[in-house]
Amino acid sequence: MSYRFREGLHGVDVGGRAILLDLMADRYFAGKPRLNAALVEFLACDGGAGISDQTIQILSDACLIVKRDKLPTLHSSGCAVRPCHDLDIRASHSIAPILLGKAAILQFAYNAFPSRRRLSRVVLDVQRARSRITSPAAAEEDRYRLIAGCFERLEPIFPPANRCLQRTASFLALCHMLGCRPTFVVGVQASPFSAHCWVQDGDRVINDRLENVAPYVPILSV
Repeated sequence: MSYRFREGLHGVDVGGRAILLDLMADRYFAGKPRLNAALVEFLACDGGAGISDQTIQILSDACLIVKRDKLPTLHSSGCAVRPCHDLDIRASHSIAPILLGKAAILQFAYNAFPSRRRLSRVVLDVQRARSRITSPAAAEEDRYRLIAGCFERLEPIFPPANRCLQRTASFLALCHMLGCRPTFVVGVQASPFSAHCWVQDGDRVINDRLENVAPYVPILSV
């Protein structure tokens, strides 16, 4: 019998410390030593062969796992390609005012309405938007540069500090409007205990700098 995390729960081992991301509760957290040891074993075995009965019992009692035959309804991936470089926006062309206006409106909306900033809501929005894009847009890299250029110009109005989810969700929304399908990534680190999110295309970060995301281990990608 194999197991998986319950609906909306994702986990990753960060140097021997298991960190969990709960989409439904909109939080990330870690367990005490006994629970942590069980989670590290579970993650190492991917919930399958080799996992001990004691670990199954501990995680079941904590309501963290279910049998793998129960299919999740919120589909997402637990990991992403670790980024190796970021987007050079110096080569971006002149930005049309209408595109800049759309970027501003989206950022305002994600700042003004907290319900739009719930992780589960962002994941569902990304999945729905991607499903409506039947074929990727041509010249995606040029479009990413234009979008990144818009967000850079708006930084005096919408500073990026401590706003990674709002900034990332609005960046994704504008990408989808232009027919692009990048990846939404959430990462965590153990020390300091923190989380961050960004937009990625393959192994390239397109709405942040590589040095900002490199300390984080991806725990969720959509």
